[in-house]
Amino acid sequence: MESASISFLVNDTSTHEFKPGKSLKKEDPMSPFMFLIIVEGLADMVRQVNKKELLEGIVVGKNNVEVGLLQFVDDTLFLCQARYQDIVVKSILRGFELVSGLIINFHKSSIRAIGIRNVKLQNLSTILNSNHMHIPLKYLRMSVGGNPRKVQFWDTVLSDIINKL
Repeated sequence: MESASISFLVNDTSTHEFKPGKSLKKEDPMSPFMFLIIVEGLADMVRQVNKKELLEGIVVGKNNVEVGLLQFVDDTLFLCQARYQDIVVKSILRGFELVSGLIINFHKSSIRAIGIRNVKLQNLSTILNSNHMHIPLKYLRMSVGGNPRKVQFWDTVLSDIINKL
């Protein structure tokens, strides 16, 4: 069986056709770009689920912007209401695994809920097969969930800047 040929459209010009290989090595310089293209598919899956009102993100800011997914490099944060029907996140991730060929390590994934009882958090964690995330947490060397009005909140940032100087 022959593989399909692929070409890319760059600045309204088609590249030469080529036959895709079966895998991409981590060291390949195209690897990060391919990963970004693939995870854009995950973001689109979340948008489709949001349109069907199967997943409700959190509302933030003065303009009440709904946020359901944040991605940075290879980290993905789902922000949703802590309802059992919002376990659709696991279905999205399983579907993404099947479509992309990537494998999600649920044991390295974490869940944290704010304003719900620990029993419900434990149930959600069991359903998602994930660990508990403790707040405040460090993300990109910044404290998330702490109080930015307190001086201690900025200690790690200030020490990083001083060390760089």
